[in-house]
Amino acid sequence: MNEQGRQLGAFLFCALSVPAMMLLPSLHPALVVAATMAACWLWQMPGQKNNAAIVAWGMALTAVLCLGAVVRWAQSAYPSAKNAWTLGLILLAMAAYASRGGLQPLLRTGAICFFFLVALDATVLAFGLGNITTVRLAVWHKPDSSVLHFVWLLLPLAAYQLGTPQPSGRWRAAWAAICIVPCLVCWLSLSGAVVSGSEFPFYTLTKSISVIGVMERFEVLLSAALTAGIFCLMGIFTHICGDTLEKRVPKAGKSAYALTFALGAAASLLPKAWLQAAVAGLAAIFWGIVPIATQIVGSRKKDEKNEKKC
Repeated sequence: MNEQGRQLGAFLFCALSVPAMMLLPSLHPALVVAATMAACWLWQMPGQKNNAAIVAWGMALTAVLCLGAVVRWAQSAYPSAKNAWTLGLILLAMAAYASRGGLQPLLRTGAICFFFLVALDATVLAFGLGNITTVRLAVWHKPDSSVLHFVWLLLPLAAYQLGTPQPSGRWRAAWAAICIVPCLVCWLSLSGAVVSGSEFPFYTLTKSISVIGVMERFEVLLSAALTAGIFCLMGIFTHICGDTLEKRVPKAGKSAYALTFALGAAASLLPKAWLQAAVAGLAAIFWGIVPIATQIVGSRKKDEKNEKKC
């Protein structure tokens, strides 16, 4: 596998870590494991870029709404901070500016963030394992959370639309691990009632971690890891939207990325429930149905060519 494929694997690992830690732990672990295994099957599809105009604009619209959602998530990365809303806008501006240089600088940034993020996440998870008790295995409760969160497992299929080489199977195993492990640690370390009643269960777990009986401020490490992951996640969407505007809007040029920032910031002002439903619906279409349909059509055309040769 070439260097770009490895960089994309690391970049997607960082991006997937955000919904894996902020959204999936609020869902039942059995559902998370089943959905991740199904996503693993989809991740194996060969990435084929669909250049149809309607797909390009659909991907751009989905990217804008996703940026709005992720800007709101950035506020949750620092729950106790004042004016935390500014963090999302700062990261959005940084991601939009980084996207001006094309996809390669973003991928290099993701490769750097990968080692930083793995070190932080491993530290938090390792100490979180100390809170696991077998008693809690019997108190799993299905939380009242939306299964719409599972749409974020389709994120690698959206990244395949960037036209980069597909990462190897080892990276897909790493993506599955980062999606499943935080959820399992939360549900085995906290009671089902606590997980169900918490908007951000993994943060609740992090605050409860103690070392030799002394409470430690591991939530600072979690916030730092989420900041790096959110930047990578935003980078995917700013590149998709900015690249579409630059190529398809006459004379847009590099100002397309400033417009992407403005659109993402505006989308963050939409009502939370409406934004979540819109992201789930559009992502299911353009990250799921479109790549699968593109793969099916491509396979049929290839079979037809082979039949003609015979």
